[in-house]
Amino acid sequence: MARQTQGPPRVFLREATGLVKELSLRHILAFNLINVGYGLDITYMLSSLTLYPGGDPVLATLIAALLFVPLGVCYAMLLMATPRAGGDYVFVSRALHPALGYILNFTFIVWILFYSGAYMNWMFTLALAPAFTIIGSIENVAAVSSIGALMSSSTFVIAASIVIMILLGLIATFARKALLALTVYSVYAGVLSTIIIAIVFAMSSQAQFIHNFNLYAAPLTNSTDYYHSVIASAHANYTSMSWPATIGLIPIGAFFFIYISIQQVVGGEIKNVQRSAWMGILFTFVISGLFIAGLCWLSVQVMGYNFLVAIAYVTTLPIPTYYSALVGVLMGGNALLLWVTEILFAGWYICIPVMNFFLVSRYMLASSMDGITPGVFARVSDRFHTPYVGIWIVVVASVIMAIIYTLFANLFAALSAFTGELLGAYLLICLACIAFPFRRGTKDIFEASTVKWRIAGVPVMSISGVLATVVLLAIGYTMLTNSVYGVNSFWSLVAVVLTVVVGLLIFIASYAYKKSKGLDLMLAFRQIPPE
Repeated sequence: MARQTQGPPRVFLREATGLVKELSLRHILAFNLINVGYGLDITYMLSSLTLYPGGDPVLATLIAALLFVPLGVCYAMLLMATPRAGGDYVFVSRALHPALGYILNFTFIVWILFYSGAYMNWMFTLALAPAFTIIGSIENVAAVSSIGALMSSSTFVIAASIVIMILLGLIATFARKALLALTVYSVYAGVLSTIIIAIVFAMSSQAQFIHNFNLYAAPLTNSTDYYHSVIASAHANYTSMSWPATIGLIPIGAFFFIYISIQQVVGGEIKNVQRSAWMGILFTFVISGLFIAGLCWLSVQVMGYNFLVAIAYVTTLPIPTYYSALVGVLMGGNALLLWVTEILFAGWYICIPVMNFFLVSRYMLASSMDGITPGVFARVSDRFHTPYVGIWIVVVASVIMAIIYTLFANLFAALSAFTGELLGAYLLICLACIAFPFRRGTKDIFEASTVKWRIAGVPVMSISGVLATVVLLAIGYTMLTNSVYGVNSFWSLVAVVLTVVVGLLIFIASYAYKKSKGLDLMLAFRQIPPE
């Protein structure tokens, strides 16, 4: 049995953040590659054509990438100026106000845990279950199709999520280096799968997809040309691009690029942070933007635009009519290729829950060091040097989120998480970037940093903050005022607002408790914590 220490959060800073002492460029590259595929990028964009028929997914993706460059610059400069664990929390709490910093901290923790549960669900419902179902149908093997049906059932998804999260928790607790390796290689598996899919699309024709789709659907629909029946039933006949519809797709594209923040959370552990910060910009907005846009273009060429608009209305097939399942239909004639691709594609879904063990523990570390949350959240095993309390909080909360998502949510529920993070965290980062070079407590840090660049006397950090603020406000307003995205429904708004309110209440309660003990919580925020 491992001994456990009751020591202060700084013990965790010294020992537990040494997953690998210093994260190498290879590990940071894996974090940045999240934005190349992220599992749902193409699924979201192509599924959204039903919401905005006539929109151009390629153009919307490229515009979104350009619009989010200022946020990327904000994060790169933040990482270079204050490379600390939970760095964006540290940044906001010092540049704006400690209460706002903790709201950001709590917001990220809640929605990160939501994603852990959602991705557990998607690993089965969007990847493995469709693969079994399609192979079983095309190869006419009922047992394989039955496995696919089982994997898509709520009971199986919940039970499997519990088992997997417990196993991941054990790995995170007792084998920290194995957890990092699992993160890296699951990301690489997802990237490889996405590349294979791109190659398959590039070598395929629309006629081939129509043939495979009709072959798959024939025994299920008694139709020899179900492809064109789907288009006809939805009255889809879009031959030219619509600018209003394309603009409507831009917030969906924003979902791809906002998570430039991932490497910032482990900022204090990155080797050669100056180089890694800009590598994050390169991979997210150039390579990822072009790759996702290119895959959108290939998908439209092979599957057909009107088909992608209409397919969401189909309810007679035993698979979800999302991108990953349709890829399976295209590969249906090659069972081995389909198996390999879908299993590798599941890497996208496992890497997020795995990575969240790192992210949540670092946010807990940062707030514990400042005294907002109890030091218990930063407890670390003396033997394994892992934050066991934070790890098992992630396990339990992720299982709860997986149950909630499986029973009550749908694919687009993630847009609520995206909006909650946008308003309760990323917007605060942008405002902090504007203020950082001028605030009394942070001005000296800015002047001593390597990013004290100015244009016409105005700090580049502040300029980037202003531009990013305008973009985030515009996208946030669009999503909150347009019911098409589903974000302004009652329960969605409750979740978004309640997360911010609870974060504020926790800070107030901590401040009041410390004051009753004669302690000034605000003293901790007069300096940047040590690396």
